[in-house]
Amino acid sequence: MKKYISIDDFIKEYEQSPESYNMLVPVQSIQEIPMIYKPIINLVLLSTDLKESHIYEQKNAGPEYKGTRYSITRRGLLLIAAAADCHLLDTQTSYDAEQKAYTSVAKIKVHDPSGGWRVYSASKTSAAEKSTRKGTTYRDDNAAEKAESGAQNRAIRAAFNIKGHYSIEELEMPFVAIYPILNDAEPDVREALIKGAVMGSNLLFGSANKAKELGKGAEE
Repeated sequence: MKKYISIDDFIKEYEQSPESYNMLVPVQSIQEIPMIYKPIINLVLLSTDLKESHIYEQKNAGPEYKGTRYSITRRGLLLIAAAADCHLLDTQTSYDAEQKAYTSVAKIKVHDPSGGWRVYSASKTSAAEKSTRKGTTYRDDNAAEKAESGAQNRAIRAAFNIKGHYSIEELEMPFVAIYPILNDAEPDVREALIKGAVMGSNLLFGSANKAKELGKGAEE
């Protein structure tokens, strides 16, 4: 994962060959980030070696695509989510006895260029009982886990507009995650951050004056 110190450095490289990047957010939105924030830019290079388990061959891409297509694995999606500072909020899983299937609903939150957050949710259903080609049935002990991870994967794909499959050439290009954080170079922001840190410390340990009073009482 590569990081850029300056937004100008990234935009300069991007404008030279925009087709060489997989943008997870529109580059135009970077320029709309308020002054009290600064952008964090992370580049994720997924391995195209199938042994690294970042991608897998997608056999259901459709006849309209020429050449082999590949999808991003859960491991690859988590790398992208981490680079974008994506947060998992909750995953709820339920079992439908009639359908004999587990359904999970996952919620995640991702940074908005404005400085706030956006929440995405997605669901996935996985059958607890499956059939073999011979017609016999068996129970899938991992059905609940598959539903849970599948729902989380779908939420990540929805949040960052990740396609269902790519060509190998597309996957050789970096995925660019950009999100804002408070810009502590701005005096007002720095002062607010310091006040917030001091307030949190006082809530946890008490103020310095109160600590002295407690110490004095103990001595007496």
